[in-house]
Amino acid sequence: RALSPAQAARAAYEAALAAHDGDAAAAAVIALLDAGTAPTQVITDVIAVAQRAVGGRWQRGEWTVAEDSGDRIAVSSTKIVRAHVGRTPPTLGRVVVACAEREWHELPAMMIDCALREAGYGVWQA
Repeated sequence: RALSPAQAARAAYEAALAAHDGDAAAAAVIALLDAGTAPTQVITDVIAVAQRAVGGRWQRGEWTVAEDSGDRIAVSSTKIVRAHVGRTPPTLGRVVVACAEREWHELPAMMIDCALREAGYGVWQA
């Protein structure tokens, strides 16, 4: 059975992540957005799902620090989505998104930033 364009792009993203190929992951995210996939859906159904898989690899000891580029690729991919949703002017006011003090993982805040922008909010990320 043939994959839909969205399924093919999701599969390509997961394969790029496993291959530590940021350029291919970016191309998959762009393909999803160009195909009309909602930005929040790209975040929740592709990037977040892939991050859970990365976490599983860490937990099982399949990936080491030297092998893991998943976080870097996920952050880069989320920045692509953010640029996409940032093209639309805010209509619902402004929101500040920040991480807790000493939190070094910016990805969750970036994901929330994208969802709020897609919903129509202007976002300032602290």
